[in-house]
Amino acid sequence: EPPPYFLKGGSIFMKQNVDDSIQSTQDLNNTFTMITAFSSSDENAEGYILGSSNYEEQYIYDHCVLKNCLIQIKAFYGNDNLLKIEATNQEQVDNIFINEIYLMGVPPGEKKKVVLENSSSPNFDITLEILKSGTIHLKFPDLIIGNNVLHNFIFS
Repeated sequence: EPPPYFLKGGSIFMKQNVDDSIQSTQDLNNTFTMITAFSSSDENAEGYILGSSNYEEQYIYDHCVLKNCLIQIKAFYGNDNLLKIEATNQEQVDNIFINEIYLMGVPPGEKKKVVLENSSSPNFDITLEILKSGTIHLKFPDLIIGNNVLHNFIFS
């Protein structure tokens, strides 16, 4: 059972997808769930993730200490029902994959489907679910984050 976490509005939290079979960092993959919390006064959220698919000590030292492997992730949600996710980094990094996004604090309104546009990832089906709390849950095949990418989700 993972510990509870508290997320401040305007923040993005990246949760690594792990199960009971994970015994060491060598067992970890580079697929994450992105949890985004928008505040009631701001339609922006921001967070960071290591742009590394390898968590061994020497690799992290070479790629994240001697160089900068941090990826800054920004999410913008406007009244036009456009969710924009932007990843920027200073150095070349390993690709990170996201297969789920939770959006909390999104303005209310009808959202029956979502389309991914203007993306470096191929087109694929996205499952959209509105949870009881009003949180939007998106589930899809792996979406690439890293090396300065931009993804636009259009809700309708």
